[in-house]
Amino acid sequence: MLFGCSETDRSANSLFLKNKTARLPEVPFIVLNENNEEINAYLFYWDLESKRIKQTSEIVYKISKKTAGQGKIRMKTQTPISWDGQKYLVLPDYAEVADKYAQTVERVKLSSEPRTIWGAYAKLIKSNEKNRYTLTLWDGKKRIEKEVKLPVYSFKGKDGKEYKTEEYGTVTAIKKTSNGVAMLYPCFTPEEAKLFVVKYDCVSDRAEWREIVLPPENGLSPSLPPLADQTAVIGDSFFIRTLGNPAEVNVEKASFRTMKNISDIQKKYASETLRGEFPEYIDVLGSFNDILFISIPMHKATGLELYVCALKNDEIVGLIHRTLNGFDVIDTAGKITASYNIAKSSSLIGENDIYLPNLNGMD
Repeated sequence: MLFGCSETDRSANSLFLKNKTARLPEVPFIVLNENNEEINAYLFYWDLESKRIKQTSEIVYKISKKTAGQGKIRMKTQTPISWDGQKYLVLPDYAEVADKYAQTVERVKLSSEPRTIWGAYAKLIKSNEKNRYTLTLWDGKKRIEKEVKLPVYSFKGKDGKEYKTEEYGTVTAIKKTSNGVAMLYPCFTPEEAKLFVVKYDCVSDRAEWREIVLPPENGLSPSLPPLADQTAVIGDSFFIRTLGNPAEVNVEKASFRTMKNISDIQKKYASETLRGEFPEYIDVLGSFNDILFISIPMHKATGLELYVCALKNDEIVGLIHRTLNGFDVIDTAGKITASYNIAKSSSLIGENDIYLPNLNGMD
């Protein structure tokens, strides 16, 4: 058994989602295991239907510390930059991938400052010139590459002054559209946050700017911007991290919606995270099909624990608690229904050692 793991199954339980019709998926995820020589990324499955975790002996990739050139690899470089949960992977160039992924993996050389934004089968590379990018789109068979120059766009701040987007913001996330790409473009002036969606059409070579109307308490902050690796895409929407609850930004409606129900989930299932000494920011981990994953971290003196919630149409369909010693599956009553003895590596007790599918990322 991996990491000396064992399982305790305590009870069966009805699903969280009401009026369920389609079967919920098995969600692949990665658990990192680190030793003195390397980091191994093991493949697991979270069965949302049966509320069980399935473990495999499959190693998706491994990273040699010697090859990476670091005594201890930074957490950012241990996880995939982009992953569809199946065979498509974007990894650092020093990762050794399993044979089954050899034909579908993309390797990137990491730099000190991220320049590439990844989306679902799309990437946007920043140039040294403001608002100029190289866009690549592909459908599994062919690739389209375009040089994109976003036009100068100005907006009026609450102080009445004119601001240029290129001087106060940048593209932070992208999603592929039917004829191009939609870009999330936050801006931060000294007094306020602004959020735009830029829709670029590859055929006409035109870009359309749309401002998202933000509520007064929107949680957007330059200290916690909606970066690609903390953003997920489902349908027409970006799901982004804020200082409070995550928010949904719909590209077609140009709308912003705070996911207020997350506070209720936190109070009911992860109330201990509300009593910590420091504020715990709720993270957006990724998505698989139409399932959104968020995490509520809990920093303890012994290390980092994590509550991972699976949401479908805003309703919770699964919840696991990652402790230092294993995984607990939690039911709608807040009771543990199954436990798995899969201890964290000692070198990772202060970090998140799991990774769920997310095609959005940056390097």
